[in-house]
Amino acid sequence: MRNDFLPNTADADLFAALIQHWQASFRRQLLARRCADWPDSLYRALVRLGRAKEAQDYAAQISDPERRHAVLLLIAAELPLAAARSLWRLLVLRASHLPNLKDRVYALCDIVAVMAQVGHPELPTLAERAARQIAALDTALRPSLYAALADGLSGLDDLTAAWDALNKIDMPQFKAGCLLRLTERLAQSQRVGAAELTSALIEEPDVQTQAVIALIAAYAAQGDLAAVGRLLERLPQQRAREQAYARSAPALAQAGLPALAQAMALAIAEPLLRAQALAALALGLAADDLATSRAMAATAYQTAQDIADVRQRCEAEDAALAALLVLRHPQSVALALAAWWGDCAKRATPALACAAVGALDWAYALNPALVIDPDWTVSAASIAAMRKYGWTAAVLACAQTRTDPGAQSALLLPAVQALLADHDYTAAQSVALRIPLGAQRVQALAGVAEALAAAQPAEALALLDQALSTPMSMWDEPCTDDQELQDLAAALAVAGAYDSAYAAALLIDHPLSQATALAALLPALIRAEHSLAERCLALAWRSADALAQSHRRFDPLLVLVRALAEAGWAMHAEMVSRSIDDRFLSGQALAACATSYVRLHRPELACAVAARAADMWAELLVLSEALLATGAAVLGTALRAKARQLDLKTAPLRSHLWAAAALVRAGDGAGHVLLEAVRQRIIKAPSDAVVTPELLKTVALLQAQVGLIDAARETVQLLTMPPWQAAGLAAVANVLFEAQHPAALAWLLDARAAVLMLEPGHARAALISSVAQLAARSGQAAAAQALAPLAAERDRINVWREIIAAHLRAGATAEARRIIASQWARSDDPGRIVLALPFVERDAALGHLLLDGLRWAKALRASG
Repeated sequence: MRNDFLPNTADADLFAALIQHWQASFRRQLLARRCADWPDSLYRALVRLGRAKEAQDYAAQISDPERRHAVLLLIAAELPLAAARSLWRLLVLRASHLPNLKDRVYALCDIVAVMAQVGHPELPTLAERAARQIAALDTALRPSLYAALADGLSGLDDLTAAWDALNKIDMPQFKAGCLLRLTERLAQSQRVGAAELTSALIEEPDVQTQAVIALIAAYAAQGDLAAVGRLLERLPQQRAREQAYARSAPALAQAGLPALAQAMALAIAEPLLRAQALAALALGLAADDLATSRAMAATAYQTAQDIADVRQRCEAEDAALAALLVLRHPQSVALALAAWWGDCAKRATPALACAAVGALDWAYALNPALVIDPDWTVSAASIAAMRKYGWTAAVLACAQTRTDPGAQSALLLPAVQALLADHDYTAAQSVALRIPLGAQRVQALAGVAEALAAAQPAEALALLDQALSTPMSMWDEPCTDDQELQDLAAALAVAGAYDSAYAAALLIDHPLSQATALAALLPALIRAEHSLAERCLALAWRSADALAQSHRRFDPLLVLVRALAEAGWAMHAEMVSRSIDDRFLSGQALAACATSYVRLHRPELACAVAARAADMWAELLVLSEALLATGAAVLGTALRAKARQLDLKTAPLRSHLWAAAALVRAGDGAGHVLLEAVRQRIIKAPSDAVVTPELLKTVALLQAQVGLIDAARETVQLLTMPPWQAAGLAAVANVLFEAQHPAALAWLLDARAAVLMLEPGHARAALISSVAQLAARSGQAAAAQALAPLAAERDRINVWREIIAAHLRAGATAEARRIIASQWARSDDPGRIVLALPFVERDAALGHLLLDGLRWAKALRASG
């Protein structure tokens, strides 16, 4: 035990200064991350409750420039023009000085859109400047930017500036598209006169047709039949007229003309359009005549059945089934389930699950929705249906049946939004407080505060402060702190500070990270015969079981099996392995158990464990790995018997690879023959950029593992693509260093040369990371240090950690201190705490400083 060591004074002072610096930057980063994640409604509520200066201060902390720009823009939109004058100038100035022209134009278009909403007097000037800059961009980038500009200009009362800006677009198709978008926006807001004037500027015939169809729908919603008839005469093509009928029929029904709407829908000849129009019309007429609506939806479904094209039939079925479910047609559930189990099952899932939200009867709607989609949640499109059909209570009842916090939050947040739309603020507040996940609870509380800002400012302020103080960490993903604590626990275990290592693992929140950390700690506790070993095993197993609904739960179980097997607790390892249902991972677990039994001189139990494998190939894998690890003769005999039963033409190549390598290790000459046969089969196989290089690399690794170094070199040279050859060299070098083979250094030098010759990019950076860490572990600290700046950014800290460890092993403590100080100050990554772990492995007392710092970080994150 080395946890009684006193730290070196220089190290202790350095750590104290570094942790103080880390705490200050961590607090800033946590605030910036929280401010960026806050919903827009929270910022709007701050402004409406008279705390605009506070909102701007929070926005200034956001590190992402796009998110900061968006938040400042919505703050400016909430303020009176006089009060926001300086903020508008700042936004325009920042947007105008962005280095990238595309980003600059997008930012200006966003400002134009918000200026149009608030009636800013400088809008025409800024819109003209944005239009000029869009014209300077590449052709491929212009459509979306022109569309964004048109959206912004549609909010103007006087459209002269909008028309002038769009008329200056030099490409006819872009100009026509933007004018159409402006026409449709104006038509949707019932500014039909302005929309018709805008449509007259469109010169492209096809686009003009789409504009006329949008105008017909807008006039139909107003019940202006004369205008509808006049515009229909401008559509000579039958398909265009039918498109107009389809869009106009629901609008006519809403305008109080149901008979005319039904006649127009039935007049559509194209089946897809007719089915969609009838389904929409059925929903529109439901409140006045339920029987007619159901009959109309049934007609839509029958129409869909007659469509020959599969894609169009599925599309029409979706619309008809949605209407049938919402209208509670007696046959709707049967038809929905028939579609679910039919040819279009996966395609129909989202539409049917969403449609079920609109049903009035809770049991009638929920059961088919859950059968159709077991992971069903309420989507944004369902909120309107909840409000219209009074389904909020049903959603709340459903949330009570969910045990997963994420599933509960996914149901409760839309329920809050529906209650707010119904002005039921008391119920909305009650539901918001029941949301378990912080991010969704903040969004819900901010929405209620925003709604109450005008009428009940005191209650709104209380809710707002509660939202600001709510932690926003997500339950379903491990946070950065968990990884840091996992690394620290491992370092403390190396230093012999087992109690502190166990305490660090207990601080980890997420079950996956905690189970992995405890499983990694377990072998050290068992070897030290520590009293915590049994408790660590029980807690690791329980943490892994807590991931029962996650596909990742088998990962920590496999780590636990290997840890128990390595420590000689073979029976415990075998017991845990029975919980692993995954076929491949189960094979690896059984191999670990078999290896442990062999080392305990119980080869008969090893063979019995191998017999538990899922099939012959999996059994072969178990025997091969155990033989590679132990060289036991009894396993070699069993393996030879299994290998003779394999058919080279049908068995997986990996089974042959492991069998061949294990037979070579057992001294069986058949292994060399089998390994070469597999290599030749791979070489002669059709070229495959993914499979063949990966298998060749595996052959080289196994050849190196069993001592066939020259053969491994020949195999790596068969990898003709430079990235694959460099990866093969690095992987073989790693195997050789682990085996302390004298050829390891030569392979490492070759790998470094091959990696540095690659073209710059992600693949090169990732390989440099691997080579640099390998060089550091092999004592080549100077070479690793030269490679570190070229390593992948996400791996760079771990590269420097290996370099620091290499210097400490060589006794160069001063150089290790210099690196940790310089890299700690330079990096913005919260995970830079791992740079200190080589010091902890040497002196556990320094680890307590880091552990206290991480406890502080946990408390700060939890307090919001």
